[in-house]
Amino acid sequence: RPVYGELRGGHPVRAAPGSSRSAEGKVMVIIKLGSLFDGIGGFPYAGTFYGIIPVWASEIEPWPIKVTEKHFPNMKHLGDNNS
Repeated sequence: RPVYGELRGGHPVRAAPGSSRSAEGKVMVIIKLGSLFDGIGGFPYAGTFYGIIPVWASEIEPWPIKVTEKHFPNMKHLGDNNS
């Protein structure tokens, strides 16, 4: 069954695919993040404060990759984006 958001102008707003309802009945949208030229993962880190899920990152320097692997063990590292 489709998930709908709050009524706007008397019409239900259909939620995006991958959405679900919270315990309060509100629509929850899952936002996932891919990060190019990731560095030490500052943007994925900030996104986690707003419920954004970091999924993948592209970085070629070894030290920044180790930092993001420590903070985001489930995030996939794709390496060089030129290939």
